[in-house]
Amino acid sequence: MNLEHHTLSHMTSAANQAQKFAIDRWFHERMAELLHQMDSVQEAGGTLLDNTMLIFCNDLSEGAAHSVAPAISWVAGKGGGKLKTGRLLDLSAYDFTQMMLTGAQVMGVNVTQIGSLGKPGAITSLLA
Repeated sequence: MNLEHHTLSHMTSAANQAQKFAIDRWFHERMAELLHQMDSVQEAGGTLLDNTMLIFCNDLSEGAAHSVAPAISWVAGKGGGKLKTGRLLDLSAYDFTQMMLTGAQVMGVNVTQIGSLGKPGAITSLLA
């Protein structure tokens, strides 16, 4: 039985999780293709990827309770030199709105909080 992605995120059987994994893998493969293409475009000071901050997150999390923590996320690109790269970080103490806030600040947008539900402050450990 094929279920939609969101419904699968609430189901924990091995068969349902295998189906969700296949969907997640498809998304990640498309992102890998995009990153490869961005890295091949030369720009002043590096590549398009060097001058970009791309945030990828699994908005469904796992199991019955969705989470706004960016634990199932990754960031690619150097944000024009504003991001420290090549690391694995535990960001479970942060709210996903802080990830979006960090992205906004990397792009030069002077904001301190996104939305009324999120925590204020950027994730400074991502910054160079």
